[in-house]
Amino acid sequence: MYPLRVLAGVGLVAVLSLAASLEYYRTTTLTNRTAGDPYAVEIQVQRLREAATILPRDVVVGYVSDVPFEQVRGSAAFFGAQYALAPRVLVELPSREATDWVLGNFSNPAGVSAIERRHQLKLTRDLGSGVMIFRRVGR
Repeated sequence: MYPLRVLAGVGLVAVLSLAASLEYYRTTTLTNRTAGDPYAVEIQVQRLREAATILPRDVVVGYVSDVPFEQVRGSAAFFGAQYALAPRVLVELPSREATDWVLGNFSNPAGVSAIERRHQLKLTRDLGSGVMIFRRVGR
């Protein structure tokens, strides 16, 4: 058998490991409950629900926004839209991909006509809340 000191040490390590695991679980649960959805992905899913019914599932969809991708808000909006529209693949315009369908995701849709001209798009549906569906023209 093992000496009592060894058994006590192994028991202490086991108890401390269990206590650390429980503390980690408690902290993680509390953090998730209070932080919520910091990148507003669920809001994106709700905003893009109608767009998901319109856009074909088997095409590459262009993506255009008035918030630059380099900003945290812009990349969070892009990846939130990608999640909401899965299994469709989004590519940011301008893109080398041949995309006939384009999703517009705007925080301020005032400059839409300039975006239409720049990317050769035609607005087909304005779904409200800054969400728009475009089609390519001249293809």
